[in-house]
Amino acid sequence: MTTKLQELVRTFARVEDSDWDSVKNLVRTQVLKKGEHFISLGDASDKFGIVEEGLFRIYYVDSEGKEAIKTFRGAGGVIGAYAEFLKNIPCRLNVEALTDSTISVIQASDMIAAFKSVGPWERVGRKVAEQLYLEKEEREYQFLCLSAKERYEAFLRDYADNESKIPDYMVASYLGITPVYLSKLKK
Repeated sequence: MTTKLQELVRTFARVEDSDWDSVKNLVRTQVLKKGEHFISLGDASDKFGIVEEGLFRIYYVDSEGKEAIKTFRGAGGVIGAYAEFLKNIPCRLNVEALTDSTISVIQASDMIAAFKSVGPWERVGRKVAEQLYLEKEEREYQFLCLSAKERYEAFLRDYADNESKIPDYMVASYLGITPVYLSKLKK
């Protein structure tokens, strides 16, 4: 059986069985129920996951308790606090399962050790970082240059497989609009 982790890696590099053998014991499976967090505000930013099945939201909470959704991640998506890991600071975000979910988890220290080893792992890490950067650029472009209606249309395209699993108030937060305005856009 091929996992989403294997599929993700294979999109970026040719991986021999010996390369898989060098990391397979570093990856563990974690099951989360709907509403459980993989990462919470203040946690150490020391692990990353690949969504095998399920759906997650990555969000911030401001000083007044208001949530702002950064993104959603479905099967094959990477979850973790990458910026916080690079800065060596505690997590500023939360990663919550929106459905019962299964993820492949690797500790950041093990991931770095794999990047330094012989094999395709450094290339895979660089490609994943590039992918995350491109997603961030697209999100910034949408907020700076697109109307709320255009952002909603992009959301429907980007999350077509999971749109029905995401409550409207979360979609509104992701789009930077109110739930009332979202209901007007849906008409």
